[in-house]
Amino acid sequence: MDNYKAENQEQEIDLVSLFFAVAHRYKQMAAAAVICAVLFGALGSVKGMLNQRAIDEAIANGEEVPRTSAEQQYEEDMVEYREAQTKHDTDVTSYKQQLNQNEADQVRAQFDIDNAQEYIDKSVRQKLDPYNVYTSETRFYITTDYKIMPGMDYQNPDYTSAVLSAYSLLTSHESIITIADQFSMEERYMRELISVSVDNDTRLLTITTYGEDADEAGRIMDLMLKRMEAVRENIETTVGDHNTKQVSRSDSTTVLTWLRDSQQDTRDNMTGLQNNLTDLQNKHELLEKSIETADQDLAAQEKPEEPKQSGGVKKFVLIGSLLGIVAVAGVAVVRFLMEDKVCVSEDLQSSCGVGVLGTLANAA
Repeated sequence: MDNYKAENQEQEIDLVSLFFAVAHRYKQMAAAAVICAVLFGALGSVKGMLNQRAIDEAIANGEEVPRTSAEQQYEEDMVEYREAQTKHDTDVTSYKQQLNQNEADQVRAQFDIDNAQEYIDKSVRQKLDPYNVYTSETRFYITTDYKIMPGMDYQNPDYTSAVLSAYSLLTSHESIITIADQFSMEERYMRELISVSVDNDTRLLTITTYGEDADEAGRIMDLMLKRMEAVRENIETTVGDHNTKQVSRSDSTTVLTWLRDSQQDTRDNMTGLQNNLTDLQNKHELLEKSIETADQDLAAQEKPEEPKQSGGVKKFVLIGSLLGIVAVAGVAVVRFLMEDKVCVSEDLQSSCGVGVLGTLANAA
């Protein structure tokens, strides 16, 4: 009988009874949890104070503050993140400054293109055929009453060169605008069709005019000759008396290689201005893409997460509470396993191996 009882007790444990035996000690577990929580919380507080004191002493002594590996990694990651952010801000600021400058350059480039196109559209000289230019040329011989006085040490100054130079008034604003108005043309375009040159050695004044046809070149020359009469009177009043004798006048067509080169330079200049504007526009697009890429790169780089701080006092309180509960529950389990008292008829039958004839009415 004793052997049978021992074997059954070793093999069978009523888990329900065990659970209620432990649950009935909830007050003791709660009390133990509170007591252990207080004790461990106090221990955590003391440990935290000691750690903080160690950190303060390290800072005061200029020593490196002890850090966990997670904190060190976080600081390294934050340094890299801040460097990336600073680089992004610097690059974007630079890109925006370049964008502003680029936009201003585009405005100037477009302004130059508009002016160049306007010149090409309105300039008569730009439309001339350099291999068949209608030209009108008139030459004048200029003389003064200057004479060398033989035998005299002092000679009167020869002002013939001054007279020749004074005929540059033929290309003054007043002269050119007067002729340009007759053709409903801007002064700058008429000025390109008139050339006045002097030769001090031969004392020749040469007036040359150009036109899209012989009639235009001749009409400009006629107006220049009329203008010359007014200029001549002004020069005689201010410089001195002189005589002008027309030597020749010829109307012809000629080849002007310098005009061909000038027209080509104008076309090349327009091409260069257009290419410059295209380059500026392409650069503008690249700068905008660079800003977009910089923003995307920064957005793709995640900000490091700060490592979670240890629970400190809370962690110790939680550990203490759990330990208190586990300790009381463990004691309850041990007492339940070592106790020989039976509470129900099934336990008695199981322990003694005999049948139960009856139970008390108040089983509870």
